[in-house]
Amino acid sequence: SERATSTSTTTSTTTSTSENRTYYEILGARPTDSPSLLRRRYRTLARRLHPDSGHPEASADAFRSLVSAHETLSDPKERLRYDRSLKGSEFAETVANALEAGVRGAMPFLRRTADVTREAYGASEAALRAAGERMERERERF
Repeated sequence: SERATSTSTTTSTTTSTSENRTYYEILGARPTDSPSLLRRRYRTLARRLHPDSGHPEASADAFRSLVSAHETLSDPKERLRYDRSLKGSEFAETVANALEAGVRGAMPFLRRTADVTREAYGASEAALRAAGERMERERERF
């Protein structure tokens, strides 16, 4: 039995909308929802979001986003391709977050290493400061 209600996903990926919401979020659906449930959600939202409906949320942009989401998710091949792109985006975001965390986590170690190097080799304060600034700029790139 299909669920009558469903919460939207929290997947973060760009779509053709200006709000960077997934097609599932636009439809108020989940990737696991059946085609018939997606179709019902589309029809309900289409009545509400059509520019001629008079509903406060209605607009041409909202309706275009809804139609685009429905066209993609109603075609099994396009839906599979879209779902794969969501997973790829999630993976890329996870890797970027891990890299950023790794750089942040490495900074105390790198600072201690710089202190030891300065003590052991007598490196100048200015040279170490310049190296630290380069490390900070590299960290900001991630």
